[in-house]
Amino acid sequence: ITAIIVGGGVYLWQSFKTTAPDDTTNQQPPSITSNIKEYTSETYSFKYPGDDYSIVPPTTPFPVLTIEKARNKRAEIFQLSTFHDRSWGFDGTETQENIDGYVPKETLTVKSGDTQYDVWLYYGENDTQTKAELHNLFDSIVIK
Repeated sequence: ITAIIVGGGVYLWQSFKTTAPDDTTNQQPPSITSNIKEYTSETYSFKYPGDDYSIVPPTTPFPVLTIEKARNKRAEIFQLSTFHDRSWGFDGTETQENIDGYVPKETLTVKSGDTQYDVWLYYGENDTQTKAELHNLFDSIVIK
């Protein structure tokens, strides 16, 4: 964890690396929703579980497309260059559930030519179903 103090606020950058457990013989694959919808815009398209997730379009003050099941179960697609350093704040009293809502478990990128989008995935530590759903969403992104 790296802490950055700016203008009286403390901002943290946290990076996670997820590894699979050694013994996966008794684990069941996560259930993936069968009602898959497709989102298409002028810039990209992707597939997502339509029954469980909703789309929050980007706005001028917050140019991020959010695909969310709940506050700490979502994907965000944006261009980091529009933020010039996206950060978030903590006061040190948050629960792990609140932190899961602020700090992405994974920060990924998808590129096509000179165009790059950042994709941040948020899910709980042991939430394998949401993780699998968000990875399927990420794998389906096509930049136009």
